[in-house]
Amino acid sequence: MSAASVDICSLRANDSTAVYAISQFLFMSEFDLFHLSYRQWFGHDIPDDKLEVIFVNYMFKEIVPFWVTDLVRKAQDKLRCGEFDPADYGVRMPELTLRNIGKCIAAIAAIAAFGAIYTYMIIIT
Repeated sequence: MSAASVDICSLRANDSTAVYAISQFLFMSEFDLFHLSYRQWFGHDIPDDKLEVIFVNYMFKEIVPFWVTDLVRKAQDKLRCGEFDPADYGVRMPELTLRNIGKCIAAIAAIAAFGAIYTYMIIIT
């Protein structure tokens, strides 16, 4: 499922699909969204072992904690108004630098070379 395939603003904030979609809009996992929600609601982090118990209930029983619902609802409101910005949630996009571009070009070249070698091997055998 892609976050773009649902009308995120029409979903209930405690719906697991809304939680998933907002996590995708924020470029983070649902688990990280739970961390962020907890920190914003309570003002401090929750230990991973305690969050895992809560997250298991979410994964298997679709129980969304109130503090996650609050963040999702606020994000939906910002999306409706056209004011949604991942930076408001502490999400920083990677900077586009020559080094990053070089890494992408090297990865594409490696994939292309592997594809050419694989195709060559298939044709010969």
